[in-house]
Amino acid sequence: MSVPRVPRAISGITTSALLAVGLAALGTTAQASHPAAETRPAAASRTCNRLDDGRLCLTVDGSTVDLNYDKTAGGHITARFKYTFRGQDHLDEGAFTLYAGRWASYQWKGQRLGCGDIIGQLVVEGERTYSTPPINPCR
Repeated sequence: MSVPRVPRAISGITTSALLAVGLAALGTTAQASHPAAETRPAAASRTCNRLDDGRLCLTVDGSTVDLNYDKTAGGHITARFKYTFRGQDHLDEGAFTLYAGRWASYQWKGQRLGCGDIIGQLVVEGERTYSTPPINPCR
């Protein structure tokens, strides 16, 4: 018994593509896991959260994450910036003190970001942690 030859026209089709075609014929779908496809960030995204004494904003642009807090009222605070992505916290370089009428920001460059929620946070000493709405760079 001889093995049939694969016609030249489909010789470049991958095994996963053939599997997907076969599953589609059966009414079943297959999901391929391609890490490269997961890391296609969209254009820059920005989200903000209005707080009692200011506004906290998160901007994600390619491999850069930027947090900004514009303090518009109230007494001074001592705080830190951080962002959370895939369960890992990324902290700034240390605490800062901020007064009403001033702003502060921190930028992380060269971050390995893919699809998933990124949440910016302002951690205020002696108070609480304030968060931005999440950004998913792939949406």
